[in-house]
Amino acid sequence: MTGTHWDDVLQNPQYQENLLEAFDEEYYRQSNPDVNLAITQGTLSSGLQQYIYSGETEGRSPNQYFDESYYLTTNPDVANAVQVGAFSSGFEHFVMSGAEEGRNPSTQFNTGFYLAQNPDVLQAINSGVVSNAFSHYTLHGQFEGRIATSI
Repeated sequence: MTGTHWDDVLQNPQYQENLLEAFDEEYYRQSNPDVNLAITQGTLSSGLQQYIYSGETEGRSPNQYFDESYYLTTNPDVANAVQVGAFSSGFEHFVMSGAEEGRNPSTQFNTGFYLAQNPDVLQAINSGVVSNAFSHYTLHGQFEGRIATSI
């Protein structure tokens, strides 16, 4: 992506949709007291605003199931792509292609395990109901009590 990241988000409907699916405002505010304070003081309108403007490139995690450091460490090709500017962060890569490639976002979510334990999710992906296992888990599975990892 080029230009300011916010401009890129506004110009990319797929990224907007994927980001909104995966971003957890409550988690983000609880995990980032500085962001929560800025919202309380009226400096920011939301955690999502801060994440798009700077949090993503600062390596902040948008939800409890994605760990930027873990993702870049376990996916050196992605780390290189971020370093050369092809992606603004590992999270951008993950929501644009990594989740559909079956890459694991953290130790808290294992794609292969989740699909093996939930064959109905694979059917939902194959039929186009959801785009990937991670999306299913963040939108439905966690609220249904499904297990995301064997750890």
